[in-house]
Amino acid sequence: MNNHKICFVLPAKNEESTIKNVLDQVIDISKEIQPETPKIIVVSDSTDQTNAICEKYENVILEEGQNNGLGEAMYYGLKKASETNSKYICSLDSDGQVDLQEILKFFKEIEKNENDLILGSRFLERNLIKYNYKFLNNFGTKLLRFFINFKTKLNITDSHGGIRIMKSGVAKKLKMMGDHTYVQETIVDAVENGFKVKEIPSIWLERKAGLSKVVRSKIRYIINVFPILFIRCNLHKIIFYPLSAFLFFLSLIFLLFYNTVPDIVFPLLLLNFSFLLIFFGYSIEQYKNLIFYLRGLKK
Repeated sequence: MNNHKICFVLPAKNEESTIKNVLDQVIDISKEIQPETPKIIVVSDSTDQTNAICEKYENVILEEGQNNGLGEAMYYGLKKASETNSKYICSLDSDGQVDLQEILKFFKEIEKNENDLILGSRFLERNLIKYNYKFLNNFGTKLLRFFINFKTKLNITDSHGGIRIMKSGVAKKLKMMGDHTYVQETIVDAVENGFKVKEIPSIWLERKAGLSKVVRSKIRYIINVFPILFIRCNLHKIIFYPLSAFLFFLSLIFLLFYNTVPDIVFPLLLLNFSFLLIFFGYSIEQYKNLIFYLRGLKK
């Protein structure tokens, strides 16, 4: 493919009411970035007319998703975008909640060449959220950013911005475990790979059509997200390995003072549990590596 300054990635699931307007605006806005019509990769899990609409655009590369969640779709799209030789990759939500005029603001920020991944935040300034943002959603966002900041030592205020831009190298090195954790894992992975991350203020518009898949199934989202973040934050190492060592030495201390059959049972149980913990932590680490390997084969 020809070199482009920027390539766009949009996941889509039954967005027939918004996708045409999003594509038209992206094409129009990108004229201020590059003379060429931009490459736009749409990873679709749609059963409505979304795909038919995308197929009418010559510059849109339509990729069939596997219906495994936003993270899987975005990961696949970013990997495809990293193969286009574009300097930058901009990921966008296709549900109409993104103020697409902000693309230029994100582009100007990444062009400063001071950071490698630019995120949008609804919380850096007042009145950036243009709709009634529910308390439970806000609480979940704060909890997720706690995990991210704990791992990365950043001060991220919002992990769920619907627009972000990155240098192509960030996408090329990206590894992901989860099918629903794109927004969090991208940040964690970028920091692990030594890339610089910055937030800038970004508007969130009211969704005019459809319903958020996350809002409709909060419990399912929590079940899918938090185990992955637990592993990506290396909490299995931080918790299980030290606890295993503590129980191991505690059992040895007990064994020094108790050697009769009834009394020796408890320290032996502690010893056994310490080995189980270290085995469990090691197994989780190998599971993480296996997922990275298998997802790398699929890209």
